[in-house]
Formats: sequence, C-alpha cells, structure tokens
Amino acid sequence: MKNSLNLEVEKAYKKISGEKNSFGKYYKTLFHVHTPESHDYKVFFDWKGYSESSFKQLTIEDYINEIKKQKLFPDEYFLTENGEKVFYRNYEKNGFKDEIDMLSFLIVAQSLYNQGISTVVVSDHNTILGIKKLKKAIDLLSDLSINKEKIKVISGLEISCADRVHVLVAFPEYKTQFIEKWLIDNLMNENEGTFKASLEVLDTFLNQGFITYIAHINSSDVFNEGKHFSNAYKKKLFSSKYANYMGVSNSLKISQVQNFLSNINKALHPSFLLDNDSHCIEEHDRNPMWVKFSSRNYEQLKEALSEYDVSVELDNPRGNNNKVIRGLFIPQIKNSFLLNNNSDFVLKFSESLNCLIGGRGTGKSTILDLLQLILSQNADSKQKFEFLTKHSRVYVLYEMFEKEYIVELNLPVPRQGEEIYDTYGVRTKSTTKFWFYSKLLKTKIKDSYLSIYEVLNSNQFKKVNKSEKYDLVDKMFDNRYSVNQLVNIASDEKISDFLYNILSKDKEFAQYKFQCKIFSKSSITSIISLENIKLKKQENDLKSVIMPFNEYQADKLQIVYSQKLDYYIPENFENWFFPEGKNLNNPFQGYRITHREIVEYLSTIFLKRGFINFVNIMNSRELDQQFSIENFSKNTELSNNISHIDLIEIDENNITKLFEKIYNLWDNSDNKLIQSYLNDIYNNCEKLSLEFNINSKVTDGSKKPIFKIVSELSLGQKVVAMLDFILAYSEFTNDNRPLLIDQPEDNLDSRYIYNNLVKVLREVKYKRQIIIATHNATIVTNAMSDLVVLMDSDGEHGWVSQTGYPSEKRIKKYIVNYLEGGKESFEHKVKMYQDVIDIHK
Repeated sequence: MKNSLNLEVEKAYKKISGEKNSFGKYYKTLFHVHTPESHDYKVFFDWKGYSESSFKQLTIEDYINEIKKQKLFPDEYFLTENGEKVFYRNYEKNGFKDEIDMLSFLIVAQSLYNQGISTVVVSDHNTILGIKKLKKAIDLLSDLSINKEKIKVISGLEISCADRVHVLVAFPEYKTQFIEKWLIDNLMNENEGTFKASLEVLDTFLNQGFITYIAHINSSDVFNEGKHFSNAYKKKLFSSKYANYMGVSNSLKISQVQNFLSNINKALHPSFLLDNDSHCIEEHDRNPMWVKFSSRNYEQLKEALSEYDVSVELDNPRGNNNKVIRGLFIPQIKNSFLLNNNSDFVLKFSESLNCLIGGRGTGKSTILDLLQLILSQNADSKQKFEFLTKHSRVYVLYEMFEKEYIVELNLPVPRQGEEIYDTYGVRTKSTTKFWFYSKLLKTKIKDSYLSIYEVLNSNQFKKVNKSEKYDLVDKMFDNRYSVNQLVNIASDEKISDFLYNILSKDKEFAQYKFQCKIFSKSSITSIISLENIKLKKQENDLKSVIMPFNEYQADKLQIVYSQKLDYYIPENFENWFFPEGKNLNNPFQGYRITHREIVEYLSTIFLKRGFINFVNIMNSRELDQQFSIENFSKNTELSNNISHIDLIEIDENNITKLFEKIYNLWDNSDNKLIQSYLNDIYNNCEKLSLEFNINSKVTDGSKKPIFKIVSELSLGQKVVAMLDFILAYSEFTNDNRPLLIDQPEDNLDSRYIYNNLVKVLREVKYKRQIIIATHNATIVTNAMSDLVVLMDSDGEHGWVSQTGYPSEKRIKKYIVNYLEGGKESFEHKVKMYQDVIDIHK
C-alpha cells in the first residue's frame, strides 16, 4: 500500500504529465510525399520496374503477400473474422474507387506511421485527389494500438511545368477549389503537366500567398542543362521573390546548389527544403525534416518556414537540452497566491524558450522565484521568502539525461504571529539581517523540507538519499537572474564576489585566505614571504581558468584578475601598543613625550617605510636610523605644562633607553590585532573585474575594440555586459542547466533587444531551457518563444489564463493586447510607420 507522501508525489507527477502540451516542438515532417494517385507511383520498391500495364494487373493477393512479407501490420490483424478483407471492405463508403485503391492508401499510411512521421505535405504529380484519400486512410488506422500520434496531412501539389522545372505548392485546405480550377484551366493532362513555364506558375501561387518553391532543383534541367535557359530568365527565376525556398533531393547537394545560385544572384541565400519525393513506401525514410509546430497545420507550417533558422531542422534536433524543468504543480492551499480557479496550480514548460507574460502583479516573477526557492533554496529578501513560503507544498517535475525526478518542497506553516526564523528554528541573538539567515534557511530547507523522488517505471517513485539529493540539486539548477540585480552587481564591488562565485562553480578553487598564525613578531616577515608565494600560485591558478575564457571571448568580454597588497595603517594602530581606553595624552615612561606622540612617531615610520620595513626596523632595533623622535618631543603638548616639569627631556644620552622601551612595546604588542590586520590585507588583496567591449554590438563591425570596466558603463551597457557574460560563460563551461531571467528587457533599448538579445536567445534556447518573465513583445515574437504563458490575477490570486505557441492566432491576439497596448495601439503604430517601412515586403 502506498503511503500518503507517495500519493501526493504521484498526484503531482500525473497532474504535470497529464497537462496538455501547449508549446511548440519539433515534429518529423516529410515534404513532397507522393501517393498512389501519382501516375508513376508503384507502392513497393520491387514493383518500380513494372510497366504501367503490368502494375495494373496486380491483384489483391499480390498486395496482401507483400504486406505480410514486409510485416507492415502485426499478424493478429489478419486473424479477425473478416481476415484480410479488413483492409479493403467498405471501400466505396470510405471514398475509394476500388479495393486495391483503398488497400494502397492504407499501405502508404501505415508505412508513414512505421517511420514515425508526424506531418506530411502531400504533393502528387498534377493532381490533388490523393490528399483526401490519404487523410481517410490515416483516420482508419489511427485507432490501431501500434499507431501513436495521428499523422497530419497538409495539402500540396507538384506541377510539371513547360520548361521541365517542377514547382511544389502547399496550400490551405479552404483554397482547394482555387487549385482545382487552376488545374482544369492550365493542365494538359496529369502525365504531361501544364503548358505554362515555371516562372508564371511560381508567380501565380506566390501571389496567392501559398508556400511555393522549385522542387529538387539539383535534378532539374535548369541546374544540369542551364544552357537551354537564357541568363535573363534564370536571373528572374532565381530572384528573391521566386526563390525564397529551394527544394533539394539530398542535403549533401545544398552547398553545390548554393554555389550555382550565387553565380546567378550573389545576394540569394534561400532556405533549403528536403524533398522526400517518394514513389514507393520504402522511400518514406528519405529526407525527413523537423519542423516546429504546436498545431500541425498549413498556417503554422508557413510561419515556421518564415522563421526557418529557429523552426526548421534538417537533422533530428533531439538531445540538446538534457536538463529541463518539465512542470510546476502547487496543490490547492488556502493562503497561496498561485491558484487556478480555486484549484491546483499546474504549469507545463517547453524544453526550449518559455515566456511568461501578463499584467503586473499577475504572478510571472512569482513563478520564477518559486522555481528558485525549490531548486536552490534561495530567496532575495525576508519579505519575499515569507511570501513564497505561503506556497507550503510545491512540486517540480525535472528531467535530466532522460531520467525524471519529482522535487518536493514541503514547508512548515508558521503559527499566528510567529517570526519566520522561529518557524524554521534558525533564530540567533546575533543579528536580524536576512543575508545571515538566508544561509541557515537554505541548509535547513535542503536537509529537512526538500525531497527528491526518482520516477521509475509504472509510476513508481524512489526517494533518493541525502547525498544523492545534494548532488542532484547542484546539477539541476544554478540561479534565477533579475536584470535589476545584475545592474546592482555591476555597479559596485559586488562584481568581484559575483565572478568568484561563477568561476568557482566550474573549478575547485576559492578566494584567497590568510591562514598562517602569528605567535611572535620575529615570524611575521617569513610568514609574509610564505603567503606571497601562495598568492603567486593563486594568481597562476586563477589565470589558467580565466585565460581560456578570455580567448574564447577575445573581442567581447574579458575577466581581469589583479592583486594588490595595500598595507594601510590601521585605525586601531594605537591599540597594537596600548590597551583600548588608555589615556594617550599622559607622558610615556617619565619622558617628555606622550603615549599619543609615540604612536604618531611609529605611525610616521609605518607610513613612510611601509608595513614590512616597519616590522624589520622594529625587529632589528633600528629606530635610531629613522626619523628623529626628538622632533616629536620638542613639539610635545607637555612642554608648557607646569605639572610635568620633572619629565625627562629626550637627548642623545637617554634616547637608547627610550628606544628600548619602545621596542618592548612592540615585542608585547597584541598579536591578535596584527593577525586581524594581515587577514584583512590578504583576504581583500584579490579583485576580479569584468571588462566589456562597448563596440562588440556595433552591427557594421568597423569600430576597434574599446574595453571598459562594467561599473563605468551606462545602465543599458551593464545589462548587455552581464547577460552576455552569463550566457557566454555557461556556454564556455557547457552549463546547460535551466536559465531563469526576470525581465531581461529592463534598461535595454529596442534596437539592442532585437539585434542582440533576441539573437542570443534564439541561439541559446537549443542548448538550454530558458524561462523568462517579460513585458516585451520583441522578445516573445522575434525570439520565437516555444511557449507563451499568459498570467492573470484578481489581486488576491494569480493563475494561468492561457498557454500556447506564438504562431497560434489566439496567442497572437494576447500578445497584441498585453505587450503592444491593444489592437488600436498596434494599428496606430502600423499607420504611423507605413510611409517609412514596407510592411508587405
């Protein structure tokens, strides 16, 4: 029997896993798929050599035998009461012309299922009759247990043109009648194709807004026998208007085709599509592509192609993000802010780029803060910690290297009026500062209130032990970044600690610490020599870490390491020699010089000669070779004081005895204070700073590098530099843990966001998961967020209102409403700018 804890964990797992995927993801897609409606389609490879008459003489038995031979369907499908007739009975009712027609399409459909194809663009030779039939065949087979996700069919057509160029057209279903009429008006017959040249055909369908391109260009006459085409014709055909996309029959041909096109039009760099061009089912494994959809339909295909570099892959893109937050679950708790219509809060994330949008106070940042709390046990302030811990039970589904884990945070609930530090049993009398308690709270939560369960087969859960838990937590997550915090870090000395923290996570080293103990004054010089040797090693070790990164970021960022032993004179210098509270205005040892003036004398030597020389002078008894102490006694405050008339005047006869008394002060001075002084000098002698090339983001690349320390940069430049560093160093160290950023657009101008931040996000999102809270439409749309989460709130609770992919119309509406100021505002912008930009370009 399962215990109650496991039941809660199981509930969280099922809630997150069962949540519908609203995000965009890659689907295995075939462009240019033929069906038995193409005049030269032969179903099986062994039949490709048959003449048309021989092919038409094949019987149902021939088809069934080939099905069994290739094991297209499990044997049990032939053992029903209908036997093999299950594959072709009711053919008329299902829209097929005869039994072989129905069986042929079922064979094609099942082969596509067996190849794991998710989406096909059907494009038969000069006909669209196969589209409806393939859809029906897929419908008939979709309920079979061996077939998983239903294949989606996008309508298309391959047109054989008069210049022997083949044009592929993909079109929305509602435009079917337009295509049918065009075929009637412009086709000679299905075998011969159209009497119109490819340029005219391209022009017709591009003007309709259809996806239109030259298919398998590398096998066409215009590529192989270009002499039959005039230069003027080729320049027009391969202009940007007609050659935005280009089909090839093999990805290895892309560079050859690009060279061919560049000789005609140097400015042309089309997006290449792989033509499957299968004429039998054995060719379904040829030239798959991976296209990002949330809903697999024509509209999203068209949009994916328009964002080719982030939405289309010619090779399987799997395996890049191996550490992913799959989802967040918060059971219904009375005082928690995040609730979904007074029920459990569930949010499922994409493994790529996630954008949380919505009005202020709707819970966008709260989601990031909660993820940080559960995965790193950190909060930014006491107030935020108290707010977040109202969500006393939180679950995260985390996937790492194809293993799933449930991370459970089960926190104590404070009693009425109880101080939060008392609730967690960490209160001390020494301080009330949160920075002090945050470390204690982190340890307490990790030890007592955080559990991790490995998800096993059949929804079983194994609780990991303490050492495994600590190891997993470190591997799962680093930190959530707030742009405002990054600006603050870049503005002062915090940058050094920040850089140490980043660097030390990748390498085993720590900031330098003075470790020697001072037991005698005579040992100070040798101790300093020893510590200086250690410092040199520290410098070499750190530079060996920094230099490879600096080379990697040669013209962009540089980490600068420096050491400076600043032997300042300490404020409590007098206490080295005299106890605190001593009246320093009294005469020293009966001489006409005060204790304070002795301190001033020693201070002068310290300041002029430096600490190390001061120590050597005192240890070597060489005060007589330094500044004249008589000068200090001549100007003493005691000179005109009658009560001190019997004091000894300092002269050459007694100065040696005075020096002996001063040496005695040194010998008996407080070793602990000197130790504390050296600790402070050495423990603060290192500094790490970050320098940023302010010209690294100049798009024309013509300006020489100018590096500036980040603290001296403008607000916007600080954000740029810090974000660049975080992303660059994580890539340099292969850190692919999820990245959480709160409002990365803060302090950045729109041009930088588009030219740089968007570019970085588009590149990074395939290497690591990114979850962003933002109010910026440019980030959401131009970076092609894979999931948009719209948050809403009534002031008391926040919830997920909508989730989806930016290509979906309903999500576009929310983006306009929440990030562009609404429809009227956006329309006004378009109207304002339409005379300076070509919005239809």
